[in-house]
Amino acid sequence: MSGINRDFFEKDWAGCDDVYKEILETVFVSDDLKRADKSIEISGSDREILKTVKVFAYINDITPLNFVEVCVADQVKLSYNKITVQRCIKKAMESYSMSLIFFHYENTKDSEWRISFVSKGENNSDSTNPKRYTYLCGNGCHCRTVAQRLNELKDKLLQKNKTLSELMTEAFSVENLSDSFFNEYKVFYEDFVQYITGTRYVKADNKFTEVDIHSHNKIFDDFLKLADNDEIKAKKYVRDYVKKFMGRLVFLQFLQKKGWLAVTLNENKNADLKELFKESTEEEQNDFLEKVLEPLFFGILNTNKDEREECFNDKGWNKKLLKCFEDIPYLNGGLFEADAEDLKVKVQYPKEMFCNPSSADYERTFRGKNADYPYTEGSGLFDFFARYNFTIDETDPDDTEVGVDPEMLGKIFENLLEDNKDKGAFYTPKEIVQYMCRESLVSYLAEKLCNEECSEDKIRNFILNHNPDEFTNEQKKSLLTALKDIKVCDPAVGSGAFPMGMLNELFACIIVLDDKNQTRSEIKKDIVRNSIYGVDIEKGAIDIARLRFWLAIIVDEKEPIPLPNLDYKIMQGNSLIESASIKQGLDKIITTNIDLSKIFVVPATGTFDYNKDTREELEKNLKNYFSANTHKEKKDMSDFIKSSVFNLVLK
Repeated sequence: MSGINRDFFEKDWAGCDDVYKEILETVFVSDDLKRADKSIEISGSDREILKTVKVFAYINDITPLNFVEVCVADQVKLSYNKITVQRCIKKAMESYSMSLIFFHYENTKDSEWRISFVSKGENNSDSTNPKRYTYLCGNGCHCRTVAQRLNELKDKLLQKNKTLSELMTEAFSVENLSDSFFNEYKVFYEDFVQYITGTRYVKADNKFTEVDIHSHNKIFDDFLKLADNDEIKAKKYVRDYVKKFMGRLVFLQFLQKKGWLAVTLNENKNADLKELFKESTEEEQNDFLEKVLEPLFFGILNTNKDEREECFNDKGWNKKLLKCFEDIPYLNGGLFEADAEDLKVKVQYPKEMFCNPSSADYERTFRGKNADYPYTEGSGLFDFFARYNFTIDETDPDDTEVGVDPEMLGKIFENLLEDNKDKGAFYTPKEIVQYMCRESLVSYLAEKLCNEECSEDKIRNFILNHNPDEFTNEQKKSLLTALKDIKVCDPAVGSGAFPMGMLNELFACIIVLDDKNQTRSEIKKDIVRNSIYGVDIEKGAIDIARLRFWLAIIVDEKEPIPLPNLDYKIMQGNSLIESASIKQGLDKIITTNIDLSKIFVVPATGTFDYNKDTREELEKNLKNYFSANTHKEKKDMSDFIKSSVFNLVLK
């Protein structure tokens, strides 16, 4: 029997019978499949969030795999109701250790549907929470991975060299997807760096070594000027430039998933970057970064709608793009602000790097004859992105959507540090991050609140399960106050794994305690504004960490919102020293080695209110800058903050 076509997953839910025929009978040995008629009715529980759970098939009496259909009320957001879904899963798996569960909505037209593999271990006695791995399907989803994995599962089942549990876990393994995506992403990253520098990092004996592939492009001379002719520094500038450029493009894939990157091409109001590239003129394709992407980055995403036409006139950009991009929101936040390299270096990449090159041309132009650089026929950067499903929600260790999620940005960054092991930079698994964040919160709350009536065990149970029922109303208020007062600073933030983990843990606790009528994104913004801080010496780390926080905030929004400004929340700097330099403009340093420890210290000869007004105004501007929404407002506040720091230290 032939394999499953990905088109089946990229359409509306076809119904239980078609799923049985197209997926189950194709993948599993049909003689082992058995139909079952029993259903679990849970209509009315949890505000009718989950309406019906129907167990309709299973395979193999030795290692039973339960097949379950779950019909969900239309108003439900499955990704938001994870605790309720887990309760449903536990009920459906009372007699099984593994299940393949198909979630769909009552109204299947243009609705997403999900395939989840759920496992609670090798036997039914395992009492831990079942782990769930989910593929998102339906219109608008890229389902190459799920089709490929299930077809591979079909072939491996025939070989019978592994247990069913092992094969199912491999088929739904997020780590396999992550490795696949990252390995190919890194090859493209090296392509873009190599095109400018002529050099490429190649791994040998577990260490990266820089090798010459061809002479450097003349573009590299501009990076050398920025680096005062320091070649090592210039290459670092190039790598950071490419990381940010590709990071911006990855961010746009997530925006596309939200439906916010609404490029208008003729009658198509929801085209993507690949379609935009194909519809561009040859001249635009040959200079796609400067002629199309930079107008999108700086003239659209970084500019209020009423200022865009003037911006395009000033820059001389093609005004037809204003029509193409008219429905794309202004995002604020700084991600798409032009930095020194954007303004001072003109980078022109060949069109083959973006879309549908031939294998021969690409190998000859960018990767030479080195067999270590694999290449997929017809695969430019946009082709590569189009093969993956981007899921915008950061997942937790027990509930994972199989796709490229924002955590991948962290893994990308930390694995693109060619000298990461020399710097002590390593990717931290989310299970470890979650454990450390939860233990830190338990310790903090126990110190603040512990007494005979509010024990550490109660606090731990709340942090782990987010159920406040054991506490009195007064205790709940005290918990909420303590959680909102917490300050978290990571002095070596990397790609933001630990503060992101703390944001997720704080959010899960606060949302069940706070009775304010706030949206999920408003709660997250308050947490970031009041509690989260991070510093790293690597500029690329800061860019990625900010990306993850922006994505965490917009994931719950149906309509576009301006992103918060994280300049004074996640900052580049050396946290081992308490000094800084202040710049004027892009790169002119007006003072160096400012001792920041003096800012909030009263001199021995001074009075208690020494510079009190300036300090209070500084704190006010730092807090308000987070939500500043125009370029002028941000510039005025930034100038005031710099001058205040300067005056407080030197007076």
